[in-house]
Amino acid sequence: SSLNACMHVVVFELPEDVGIPIGGADSNTLYRLEIHYNNPTNIAGRRDSSGLRLHYTLQRKKYDVGILTTGMLPHSALHYNIPPKAPQFHTYGVCNTSLFSQFMNPVPDLQVFAVMLHTHLAGRKIRVGHYRNGEQIEFLALNEEYNFELQETLSLGNIKTIKQGDEIVVECTYSTSDRANVTRMGLSTTDEMCLAFLLYYPAINITTCVSHPNTRGFYSRKDFGDLC
Repeated sequence: SSLNACMHVVVFELPEDVGIPIGGADSNTLYRLEIHYNNPTNIAGRRDSSGLRLHYTLQRKKYDVGILTTGMLPHSALHYNIPPKAPQFHTYGVCNTSLFSQFMNPVPDLQVFAVMLHTHLAGRKIRVGHYRNGEQIEFLALNEEYNFELQETLSLGNIKTIKQGDEIVVECTYSTSDRANVTRMGLSTTDEMCLAFLLYYPAINITTCVSHPNTRGFYSRKDFGDLC
C-alpha cells in the first residue's frame, strides 16, 4: 500500500556531480517503474516491451538530486472543472517556498537544471513563472505548443536558482472546443492536470508544493445543475 502512494518521478539523465541515492541508512532501497496505458477502445492483443536501464556507481556523487512537483493539486475530489466548448481556459497553481521553513531550517538554495511539464489531452500551453519579492524574474520553462503525445524532461541549459521565499507559478491553458461535457481535474487521461516537475540539487525532504483554487463563490449548484 505504501508503494501505491509513491508519486515521486526519478527518471532522467543527471549532471555529472548529481545522483539518485540508492540504499544506505537515509535513502530508498526500493524503486518502482510506473507506466500509464490508455486504450479507450479496448483493443486486444497489444504488447509493450518498455523497460528501464539503470546506471549506477559505488562512488557517491557530490549532490543528491531532488524533484519538486509544482502546480495544481491533481485530485479528482477537487471541485474545479473546465467548461466544455472553451477554446482557451487558463488555470494556475502556486508554490510558495516561504512555507518550506515550517518543515526544515535552514532551507538551501535550490539549483534547478531541468523541468518536465505535464497536462493531459486538453492542454495547449504551459508556463512556469519564477517570482521573487512579487516580481517575475523569468520563466523557468515555457511551452506554447504543448503536445500530450510528446512529453519530455527539458534541460534548462544553465542553472536556475530558487531562493527561500520565491514563488513558482504554473500556468496551464486548455482547449475543450471538441468536448460536450465538463473536464474534471484527476488522474484519468480524459481528466486534466497542471503540473511542472522541477529537477534540482541539493535534495531536500520536500517533494510536493502545489495549490488548489478557492472555488467558493464561483458558482451556485442550482444555477448550473449537474455541470459542476
